[in-house]
Amino acid sequence: MEDNLLAAMAGNGDRDAFAVLFERYRRHVYSVAFKVVLDPDDALDVAQSVFLKLATKIGQFNGSGTFRGWLSTMTAREAIDHLRKIGRVGNGDAGTPADTEPEGLPQTNRDNPAQAFEKSEEIELVSRAMHGLSLQQRAILVLRLREDLGPKEIAQRLDIPEKQVRSQTYRGIAKIRETLRRS
Repeated sequence: MEDNLLAAMAGNGDRDAFAVLFERYRRHVYSVAFKVVLDPDDALDVAQSVFLKLATKIGQFNGSGTFRGWLSTMTAREAIDHLRKIGRVGNGDAGTPADTEPEGLPQTNRDNPAQAFEKSEEIELVSRAMHGLSLQQRAILVLRLREDLGPKEIAQRLDIPEKQVRSQTYRGIAKIRETLRRS
């Protein structure tokens, strides 16, 4: 069943529709949260908060854009709010291994362990580079690169100027490149 229809049904009180959306998106929400907060425990807290809010706000999804994009934006905002609440609004400092992310990582290639090791090292390097970004840069890059949202849509969803989204995207990518170059 399509996400928009499930969201409309859940907004009208259909618990089964909400359960389907929860199962469909629980890993995705955790993954987006993790990419912003860079800590597995904080990511779980954010994911829980997102689904609690979703239970009351799902009726606000009006079908413009994708449900996944709407949920990703809600998750990024919740992650930012969470870090502000706990007083960690600067750069993340968790040295979390890449395998704590449940989604988006390549499966280990048993036929080519050298290639699998190389890929896991690349993921670890990018994860470390993300630690050096500001909270806003991480949120913008997650929405831009993972969710494929454009600068205008990100600006509207995060309530910041489009020029700032473009600037932060450019600076974030440049900072990641520099960090990777030094590695």
